[in-house]
Amino acid sequence: MAQDNRGNPIIVDNGWCGRDLCPFPFPQRLYIVEPWLLGLLDPLIAEAIHAGSSGPLEELQKCLRRVSLSLGAADVMDVMGSWRLFVWGDAGTAVLEDLLVVEDEKILVERVDEALRLGLVDSLVELYSRLTGLSVDEARRTVKKAVEILRDLALVKTWEVRYEGFKRLCPSRDIYTVEELAYKLANGVWGVDRGQKHIILVNQSIAPTERLDPQKLRDVVEALEGLGIRVNKAITHTIHTRLSQGELELAWFIQVGRGERARLLRTAARKINTNEWRCVLRVETSFYPEEEAIVGFFSSSPTPNSILCCLERLKSIVKEAEGDAVLKILYNRKPGPVIASAPLG
Repeated sequence: MAQDNRGNPIIVDNGWCGRDLCPFPFPQRLYIVEPWLLGLLDPLIAEAIHAGSSGPLEELQKCLRRVSLSLGAADVMDVMGSWRLFVWGDAGTAVLEDLLVVEDEKILVERVDEALRLGLVDSLVELYSRLTGLSVDEARRTVKKAVEILRDLALVKTWEVRYEGFKRLCPSRDIYTVEELAYKLANGVWGVDRGQKHIILVNQSIAPTERLDPQKLRDVVEALEGLGIRVNKAITHTIHTRLSQGELELAWFIQVGRGERARLLRTAARKINTNEWRCVLRVETSFYPEEEAIVGFFSSSPTPNSILCCLERLKSIVKEAEGDAVLKILYNRKPGPVIASAPLG
């Protein structure tokens, strides 16, 4: 995204289209620094990402709970930010100006990326036309421009995050520490899945993987069984043609305590983009504080070697876990039956 002719930054805010309400092209990379996540994120995970951030985050979380109630939100999850974005070439600054309450379908206007992700761009056009009184054609042109801006914003390499709204609503000298945490969240290996309520470590050194099909799954089961790994005998009866429908993945899951989970994530974040971790597509866990947390290590490709490699990477960094690691098949990101189990020791 280029600067204007005078070298000033490009500014994107809620009025970028010249009206009181514009479809807002919020970059997906910045979802992880939204107020709702900061309000729910386990402080131990935050500490693993940025030392010294757990105390300031806990203080902010107390304030966010109070503020969300005062705004009429049922939960912090229902609160999002009103942002202004400043972009100089491939560097940007995201400034939180205020807090908003998520209002059902209006989220499509406030977050164009959500409309794209859900395949609801036509619904966004109709909604925007209805909210503004514009013709459908005018609304479509504005939405098209928002999508173009969003694609340009995806090219920004580094985002600085400034929580100006928090400094007004939740004054604290330590808000700068939370901004430093946000910088690492936005510019590192981290991602977030709002629907699954997961924080994600993303392997940035590998391309998206090919789809898993029933025959590949049979090959995996046979190979694991041949290596002496405990295989669920009943799994072969569940492998039908219907498994080729949708997105299928394989992942190893373990259960650990909160402290061990934070330590594991800190270690995995340092290693995930190295060559020996190319078999790990991503690592996921709930972003909530949970005394017994489930962590998933997702295999980067559906081959026996990559799945065993993924298990070895997990075993190499975990110190404390309850029970064995279990390999599950996932249907459209939702864990299904156990395929195999392996001791971590």
